[in-house]
Amino acid sequence: MLSQIEQRALVSRANLPEAMARFVPQVAGSPRETAAILRNNSEKAILGLQVDWVFETQSGRQYRHSRPLISPRFLLLPFDWTEAVRKRAAWTQSILPGSIRFIGEAGMVGDNSDVRSPETDEVLPKNGLLGGGGGGRVSSGQSHPEPLRRVTLVIDGVFFADGEFAGPNHDRLFEQTVADLRARLIVGSAVQEGIRAGLSAEAIFNAIDQVTHLDPTEPYPMMPLSFRNPHATEAQFSETALQQLGFELNRRRGRLVTKGLVSEGELLRTISAWADVPIPKLWLSKK
Repeated sequence: MLSQIEQRALVSRANLPEAMARFVPQVAGSPRETAAILRNNSEKAILGLQVDWVFETQSGRQYRHSRPLISPRFLLLPFDWTEAVRKRAAWTQSILPGSIRFIGEAGMVGDNSDVRSPETDEVLPKNGLLGGGGGGRVSSGQSHPEPLRRVTLVIDGVFFADGEFAGPNHDRLFEQTVADLRARLIVGSAVQEGIRAGLSAEAIFNAIDQVTHLDPTEPYPMMPLSFRNPHATEAQFSETALQQLGFELNRRRGRLVTKGLVSEGELLRTISAWADVPIPKLWLSKK
C-alpha cells in the first residue's frame, strides 16, 4: 500500500506547478516508525480529519502532537466557494470510500485516484489554485529530544460527508466547526438586515465589528479554543469564532477593496449570501 501511495504521489506532484508541488508532503519527509496508513472503510467520504500522536520516551516522559490533516472548512462550510470550486475541492480535499492515505508527522500523502480517476472539472487548474483555498506549509515533523519507547497515533476527530462526526474529540474540532458555522450565519444575517435597511457600506461594516465584538485597534484575536482546551464552553467557542471572522473580514476588506479588486458593495453581497446557504447538519455519532 505504501508503494502504491508513493507512486500516485509522484504522478500528482509531476502534474502540479513547481511553486505548488514543493508544498505537497512526501512520504520521505516522515519517519516510518511514527506513521500509519489510513483506509476509509466507511461508505461516506471523509471531509474533516484531526489526528493526535502520543509519544512516550525511554525515560517515561509523555507528550502529544496534534495535527489537522483535512479542515472541515473546505467542504462542510464552503460559504465563499462556487459550485465549480467546490467540486474540485471535493476531489482534492476529501478521502473517498475505499481510498488510502499515508499519515506521517510531516503531513498526509495520497489522493483519490486509487478508487477512481478524476473527472475533467475535478482536476486542479494549471495555475495551481483551487479558487478559495490557500497554500500550505510542509514541516519535517515533530522533533524528538530523546529516543522513543512507544508511539500511539489516534484519529481524534473525523467529519463525514453527511455531517456525522466521530472520535474522542480531545481537540474539540466538532465544537470549533459548529462555532465557525454559526458565526458565518450570524454575520450574513446582520449584513442582509443592513442592506435591506438601506445602510451605507461603512455603517454595515461597523455593524459587523459590533456583532463580532471586534476591536479594530487590537492585534489578531486569540487562537481558537478548540485545541488543548477541554474546558472551553459553547459561549467561548462562539465568541472566538465571531472575533476571528470579524478580523478576517476586516483584512479581506483592506486587501480586496483597497486594491480595487472588488467594490465594498460586492463584498457585502457575498457576505449577505451566507445567510441563505443551506445549513449542513453537523452531528456527533453515538458512542
